[in-house]
Amino acid sequence: MTVKIDIQSNIKEVQKKLNMFQKKHLPEASANAINEVGVKAVNAMRSQLAKKLDRPTMFTKKGVVLKFKARPNDLSALIEVPPIQSKYLEKQFEGGIESAKNQQIPVPYDKGVLNQYGNIRGRRRGFAKRKTEFIGQVKGIDGVWRRTGGKKNPQLKLIIGFEKVVRYTKKLEFFKTVSGVVNKNIDKILNKHIQRIIGR
Repeated sequence: MTVKIDIQSNIKEVQKKLNMFQKKHLPEASANAINEVGVKAVNAMRSQLAKKLDRPTMFTKKGVVLKFKARPNDLSALIEVPPIQSKYLEKQFEGGIESAKNQQIPVPYDKGVLNQYGNIRGRRRGFAKRKTEFIGQVKGIDGVWRRTGGKKNPQLKLIIGFEKVVRYTKKLEFFKTVSGVVNKNIDKILNKHIQRIIGR
């Protein structure tokens, strides 16, 4: 998942107003402007990850990067969600339906089973961790069940459900956020770097 920052159309208008010396340094100023707005767009997207997701890990929050920076001879930069993060964040960016393949999808019903990052705690050790917990089907619902209430008032509580299909609502706006930051800031930032050329 990527967005390319390219400001060729902006530069053509600027060139008409510069002398030969200033035109010589325009590619450098343009590259600096692209990279500055690129960092701003990355930070805006990381902020959205932190706000819209439930307790994301630092690895997830840093899942948007400025992969390629602009250079004077290549006035474009690339903002990317790396493949690892993109794979598990796909449904957060696009919404949609996930269907179980080999195993059913575990869905937490009790927040007590989640760690500080909102993920099911200790999955490698198995889902049923207490003596009062078991994996099975109750009233047609597969999952991890916990016995509560003791002998006097025995009850079963679903803490993790095993679903064949999970529906996701779109939470994140990658292309809209990045392009919005670029369009809002590029002219101002480019002008700032050009003014430094003119002042030389």
